[in-house]
Amino acid sequence: MSERFTYYVLYRRDLTTPVGLLAEGQADPALPHRVVGWDHQDADWTEAQASLGAMQINPDYEDRLRIVDRSTAERIARETLGTQLPTEEELQAIGDRAAEEYARKWGPAGS
Repeated sequence: MSERFTYYVLYRRDLTTPVGLLAEGQADPALPHRVVGWDHQDADWTEAQASLGAMQINPDYEDRLRIVDRSTAERIARETLGTQLPTEEELQAIGDRAAEEYARKWGPAGS
C-alpha cells in the first residue's frame, strides 16, 4: 500500500530529540482528510488539526517540524515515544471518531 499520510516529527529546541509525532492525510482518496497526533499527556493518539496548523504557521517551529517517511515515524513512535504508530486505516478511524464527536456536540461542520 502506498502512503497516503504525511508524517511529521516535532523536535525539541536542540533539534536532536523528537518530542511529538503527527500524521496528516487520508487512508483512501474518497475519505475525508484527517490529522492525528500523539498526545503525550494522555498517552493516546488524538485528532490534531489545530496543533499541526499552529506549528506550520509559527516561526518558532520552522526548524523543529520535519517531514519523515512512515518507517522513520514508526521507529520514533516505538523508540522515543514508547508507542506504536497506528496503521493508516487506524489513523483515519481516530480522525473520523473525533469528527463524529464534534458533530454530535456542535452540529455538522459549516452549520
